[in-house]
Amino acid sequence: MKKLILLLALMMPFALNAQDYRHEISVSYGLLSYSNVLDMTQAGTDNSRFKELEKLTSLLGPVSLEYYNRVNNWFSLGLTGVYAKCEGDYKDQNSTSYHFRGTHITAMPGVKLHWLRTGGFNMYSKAAAGASYNKDRENNTGVSFNFQLSPIGIEFGTNFCLFGELGFGEQGVMCLGLRGKF
Repeated sequence: MKKLILLLALMMPFALNAQDYRHEISVSYGLLSYSNVLDMTQAGTDNSRFKELEKLTSLLGPVSLEYYNRVNNWFSLGLTGVYAKCEGDYKDQNSTSYHFRGTHITAMPGVKLHWLRTGGFNMYSKAAAGASYNKDRENNTGVSFNFQLSPIGIEFGTNFCLFGELGFGEQGVMCLGLRGKF
């Protein structure tokens, strides 16, 4: 009987870790990506300053797809893909109208620090940096550096989660999404 209790006691850490997930796949939608802000501000001349948005013809994104692998209980490594598109017109302080348009496809490796983990509620911070393929209003293409800093991320759920993040970068100043863990 003592051997059975000892064996169960030794197996307990493995049983507790069996329900702990290592892989995460997330889909999210954000507001106001860094690339969209650059599209608006770089459409005018060097001395023009953004005053008001006249018309927003199309706005998509940032739409993100992420994969993270949890290395240990507090640290994850992953990859984020983002698609963002924006087109419209704005006026500067001299009432001159400018047209802006941009399409951006981004890939960024990143890290996530889990600083509060409970059964159905988690808090974390995330940082990612990578490259964007950009197409502007004159159909010029190029590659540029891009990033995402999210100091506050909140997640609700266990296997399938709802989450929200506040930050700045290519995924936007705020993003909301769904996450599956396996």
